[in-house]
Amino acid sequence: MSKLLLLIIVCNLLISALVCSYIPSLGSIVNLFLKAPYKISFFNSEKIKGEIPNLQDGENFTTKNGIKDLEGGDSSSEQDKKEVVPEEGAGVQKEDVTYKEAVVEKEAVAVKEAEAEGKEVEAEGKEVEAEGKEAEAEGKEAEAEGKEVESEGKEVESEGKEVEEEGKEAEAEGKEAETEGKEAEAEGKDVESEGKEAEAEGKEAAAVRADEVQKNVVEEHPKISSFFKKSKKHKFNGESKDENKKVDEKHVETNIDQDKHSESKKLTTYLLPGVGGSTLIAQYKNALIPSCGSNVLNSEPFRIWFSIKRLFSVTTNIYCTLDTIRLNYDVEKKLYVNQPGVNISVEEFGKLKGVRHLDYIRNTAIAITRYYHILASQFTSNGYVEGESIIGAPYDWRYPLNQQDYDTFKKHIEHMYEKRNKIKVNLIGHSFGGLFINFFLSRIVNKEWKQKYINNIIYMSCPFKGTVKTVRALLHGNRDFISFKLSKLISFSVSDGMMKAIGNSIGSLFDLIPYREYYEYDQVVIIININDKPINEKVMQSVITRCGIYNKECYLNRTDIKLKVYTLSNWHELLSEDLKEKYYNNLPYIDRHFDMDHGVPIYCVHSTQKNKNTDYLLFYQRENLNDEPIVYYGGGDGTVPYDSLASCSNFHNSVKYKNFQYNGHMEILHNPEVAKYVYNIAQTYNE
Repeated sequence: MSKLLLLIIVCNLLISALVCSYIPSLGSIVNLFLKAPYKISFFNSEKIKGEIPNLQDGENFTTKNGIKDLEGGDSSSEQDKKEVVPEEGAGVQKEDVTYKEAVVEKEAVAVKEAEAEGKEVEAEGKEVEAEGKEAEAEGKEAEAEGKEVESEGKEVESEGKEVEEEGKEAEAEGKEAETEGKEAEAEGKDVESEGKEAEAEGKEAAAVRADEVQKNVVEEHPKISSFFKKSKKHKFNGESKDENKKVDEKHVETNIDQDKHSESKKLTTYLLPGVGGSTLIAQYKNALIPSCGSNVLNSEPFRIWFSIKRLFSVTTNIYCTLDTIRLNYDVEKKLYVNQPGVNISVEEFGKLKGVRHLDYIRNTAIAITRYYHILASQFTSNGYVEGESIIGAPYDWRYPLNQQDYDTFKKHIEHMYEKRNKIKVNLIGHSFGGLFINFFLSRIVNKEWKQKYINNIIYMSCPFKGTVKTVRALLHGNRDFISFKLSKLISFSVSDGMMKAIGNSIGSLFDLIPYREYYEYDQVVIIININDKPINEKVMQSVITRCGIYNKECYLNRTDIKLKVYTLSNWHELLSEDLKEKYYNNLPYIDRHFDMDHGVPIYCVHSTQKNKNTDYLLFYQRENLNDEPIVYYGGGDGTVPYDSLASCSNFHNSVKYKNFQYNGHMEILHNPEVAKYVYNIAQTYNE
């Protein structure tokens, strides 16, 4: 009996230990009560799973030396066999000691920094307390002054009554004066009409006299006769100048830089956003979308992207919104089209509203949806006028580059060039907006057109060599596409599965793929475990540390674990059949034309984050790609890898390159220092 009792106690202890060992995160608890499409993350719970240690920020990753180093080791060495232990928990205790020491040292430094920051905060707190006491004293003085003002106000009120009585008397006198004024006005009109008749007679006489004088001058000086016939007047910055008179070009350029308040001298500047950065206006015309209800839909134009209200409304659910902006693919024509009965256009091309913020409440911008707000404000605060010298160029970012409306863009540039006295324009493109500009310059207009109309090109954080995050979005989904940072600790996003459903219909994603043609070497992007058991994450980290991203054979030749490896040249084999077709149909449009001479200066601006948190390699524990992959990170801006960002400097006309450290892909747009830097480039006048 005692043995049975002891056995029951032991079983209860084991069960209690198992239950207590599972501690759900705050995010998982909240998400349990949320609708399926949404996800909340707390305290930066989306932790970095792993790193690519042999990648250094700010360097070219495709170096031969790096590949030789990776190929030098034996992939099936005894050391590797010790690291990969198939039993549970084994291998974890045999991690490299130096790695642990480095982590501890890093944490110690972090603690010291935290203590120093704490002391600074304490000192600032004392200063704030002292300022608070001063403010309290000033408040008492202000209260005393307020009482004095109140007593003076009563005196003024009594004086006001006296003035009111005097005003009534003045009003009566005014009416009499008004009557006399009307009589005088009638007499004045008679005099005015007589004056106009005299003025007309004088002009006729002056004109006759001028004709006689000019005729006499021409007859006396035959050389001047030809000048009157050929002379033409041209306007430059609002001033009339004779074309035979030489203009000092350097002096004109100096005036453009110095005169900050003359809008007519500002170089016209266009702002083009990235994917998701243009507001979209939708209208239903006999549309039938099941997720929006069973009724046929008809509506007035409304903002569908971006609309926080529609995303989280009960009546207009997120499924309805995303299904409305979803594109269908015409296989025969190889074109993307809207849903039947749905019309979607951009908001106010030429104005800033469609690119400054993405959502508004009664025309008041919602701060968390800002896009070009900081940069646009930098221009308007220096005399630029919206719609004239600083122009928003929204476009429908759902479509691929070969389906964009370049005709509207081109005609608008030509119109503003003529309207503003032949002043050239600057083009600023962020992310996919830079790819839009590059496609336009490379395939739509010729060199003569570019040299006539374009002053400068400024590319900001543009993925000219694509991004691995796009691979992840097409295979698994990417919740970062719709994400709100509500505070430093809480972020709100749409689930991966939901974003995969909408992302697969967006044609522009295929222009953001890291195609093999962009890179010197065929790097590894996806690894799949085909063993019967999962591979320990720390063990997999050690394997990736040894093999890197350029040595495919290092992964395949291992005898301890079995892996499938996909590189830039063949990862698309994992796509579904419909996505494969879109992939192949987009191949004719992937050339970036790095060697093309546009005849126009190109400036490159981007950022890199302090920590490695940009997608480089995806690892799946099994062949089900619906599972969330383990992401291994490298240097970049959190969205675009460093090598893709730095490729901007490869353009033939690239003249300047600037990297702002410790800014993310979107944060670079919210940095005032970056805004000033870009503004100064836009003031550079090129003949």
